[in-house]
Formats: sequence, C-alpha cells, structure tokens
Amino acid sequence: MKLNNQTLMSKQASKQKNKNQENTMQPLPSLPEDMIHEILCKLPAKSLSRFRCVCKPWNIQVADPIFFNSSNKFTFIVRHGINKLYSLEYDNSSTPLSRFQDEGIKQIRHPFSFPNHNIIPNIIDVKILGSCKGLACLSYFFNSCHLPCIWNPYTEEYKVVPISTALNPYRQYVDVRANGFGHDDNANEYIFINFTGSRVGRLGYPGSIVSAYSLKSNSWKQSLYIPYEFPFDKNTHTTPGLFCSGAFHWFAKSILEKNASSSEVLIALDVGTGVVQEIPQPGSLDFDDKYVDVLGGCLVILCSTKTESFEVWLMKDYGVRESWIKIYNIPRLMLFDVEPVVQCLRRIKCLKNGQIILEIEYYKTKRNTATILILHDLKDGHRRALKFGEDIFNCVSYKPLNLETYVKSLVSLKWNTYVGNIEQEAQVVNEELAFSRQIYEVLIGMHN
Repeated sequence: MKLNNQTLMSKQASKQKNKNQENTMQPLPSLPEDMIHEILCKLPAKSLSRFRCVCKPWNIQVADPIFFNSSNKFTFIVRHGINKLYSLEYDNSSTPLSRFQDEGIKQIRHPFSFPNHNIIPNIIDVKILGSCKGLACLSYFFNSCHLPCIWNPYTEEYKVVPISTALNPYRQYVDVRANGFGHDDNANEYIFINFTGSRVGRLGYPGSIVSAYSLKSNSWKQSLYIPYEFPFDKNTHTTPGLFCSGAFHWFAKSILEKNASSSEVLIALDVGTGVVQEIPQPGSLDFDDKYVDVLGGCLVILCSTKTESFEVWLMKDYGVRESWIKIYNIPRLMLFDVEPVVQCLRRIKCLKNGQIILEIEYYKTKRNTATILILHDLKDGHRRALKFGEDIFNCVSYKPLNLETYVKSLVSLKWNTYVGNIEQEAQVVNEELAFSRQIYEVLIGMHN
C-alpha cells in the first residue's frame, strides 16, 4: 500500500511538472497567411516543390490552381527574334503607363535553345502554338522537319510530341497547315491537334486530316477528315488554333459547293468529341484581316483594315450570333514617326487596370512580317512599344510574336526531361530527326 502511495505521488508530481513547463513555454512565432503566400509565390519551382512537404496547409495552397493567379502580376510568353523566347511580367499595381519600364521582359530558357552548339542541330525557327493550364506548346523547325514540343516554362520540364507510326507518313509530314493545344476537362488530359493536307502528285486530296495526340496516354487518337482547308503562310508556317470554351478555333475555307465562293468561315473543333461546327460571325464584318482571340473567357474577333481603326468584337453567349458586341474601337497607331505600309491586329490582352497589350503587324512583305507589342491605355490614349533590349529598334520583330498568356503551374509531364541537360536534349533531337528522315524516305518512295 505504501508503494502504491509513492507511485501515485510520483505521477502527480510529474503531471504538475509538465503543467508548469507548458505554462512557461512560449508559442512558436507564426507569420501572417498573406505573407507566407507572398513568400511561396517568389520561390523557384524546385524549392516550391520541396516546401510542399513541410505541412499539409502549404501543400494544399500550392496545389490550388489559383495559387499563382492571386497576385497582381500577369505573365506572358512571347517569341522575339530567332530562337528566342521571353517572359513578360506586368504588375497591375504600376498603373502609370508612362513610367512602366521593360525590366519585366526577360529572356527564358526553352528546349534546344543552345545556339552554335555542335551536338544540337541549329533551329531555323521556333513558334508558340498555345498555352493552357500551366503548359505551353512549341513547334521547332529544323532543316528537314518540325518537332512539336510540350513544355512547362516554370519547371522547365518538356516532352517532344512523338511521330505516330499508326498514321500514314504524309499526314504528319507534308503540308502541316494548322495546330492547336488545349485541355479536355472531362478526360483530364492535354491534347495536341495537328491538321494536315496535301495536294502533291498522287497524294492530292481536298480538305484536311485532323489528328489528336494525348499527353496523358502518350498516344495518337484516330484521325478524321473535315471539309475545310487552311491558308499556308511561309512567314508563319502553320496557323495556331485559339482554345476557348473547350474547343479550338480557326478561320478556314470550306470546300463544300454551297460555300465555295464565300469568305472565310470560323470553325470550332470540340476537344473532347472531335465534332467540328461553324461559329456564326457578326453580320457586317467587311475587313481585310481577321484574327480570333479570347478575352475574359469569351471568344473575340480582331478586325483590321488598311486605312481604318481596329475593331474588337466579343461573343457574350458562345455560339449565339446575336450576342456579338463591339467592345473596342482602337485608332491606327503612329510609331517611329513613319506611316506603316500595313497595320493588322493579331493579338490583344487586357489588364485589370484598364490597359491593353496589342500585338500589331506593322508591315508585311512576301519574305518578312514585322510585328511589335504595344502597351495602350484606353483612358488617356497613351501608348508605347515594348523593347526587347536597349536599342529602340529591338521592339520590332520580323516574325509574328505569338503573344500567349501563361499561368505558372507545377504540373508534371511525367517524362523527366528538363531544359539545361545538353546531352539529353541532343539525344532527344537527334533521335527524332533520324526517325523523321526515315519517314521522309518512305514519303519519297510513295511519291515516286
């Protein structure tokens, strides 16, 4: 009984000691949630991936799709010059356009971007085909072929879209007219679309063949035929499709007899079903050039003439002709005190502070297309060209700039190939080019 009393007294003393320690211990300092969020947003991708393991709240916060969208910064990717891509971060808090500087424009690394390296073939051209949910799609043009490539600019992971062995060679190699890159929300997969058409010798056929590649399954889906053709431009190589409302959009020519003499039609290809439909346009659009874009999740048409202002039409209710409204009428721009030969509005991006970014085709010849990026304030009319270097003429690009909005994301391609490993990149390119040459030999044999 005495032993039990001693044990009981010892337990009580231990509890009292622990209680006293709890009273004397100070709680660990904690930072405000908004400060933690701001710090996490500024971390590089590799560090952010590691810090997701610190605690469950951090992992949930970083995994949230709106994690990178909650700041005031817009991120764009743009092509400028030969084999050069830039990121453009614009802070909405810096409202005075006249004081906006170009330090937010930074050249970024991308796959196969090692100029004059003896183990990687030189790239003739690179083009941004689109951007969707954290990934971008590029197309690289070499001497003998083009290689589509899916890329995460934030993590620098990439994957070359493979050439399908199930499809006929000419459907992938000859006369690629249009591409598209988007996301099928129902199947939760990224889709790359390829339109091909050929009028070469015995292989000639009207219309186009549509092929779809799934990043999720790393395979090509069954191709289908559509009675539409896409214009070919040596300056742009292919026509990127605009992804909006779960569908890809292009201006195309119908080969059907009832529409043979009509102007271009706006078509939409559903990313999930593959169904193609014509989207009604505003009734009175008589313009020299038209491009399709997206603003606030809505489809827009950018209209240009050689002498008049630019018009921007927005479709409030997708697919409803009567819902088209004109939202902007932008005067022609005078830059460098020189009247341009041609002006054409190719892209428009709206910022929250009432300013817009315009991609303007300044003039166009058979060999060159000069384009510039313009920051334009709708309130006071002030505008200026964005520079990609110290020289004022570095604002001019002699190829389309391919301005695309990019949302940072940690989404993985699950391919474990990253920008910066020269030997690995050289192996990827050389293997793809070797296979492309085999395809080309097969093609030549079919043609002969």
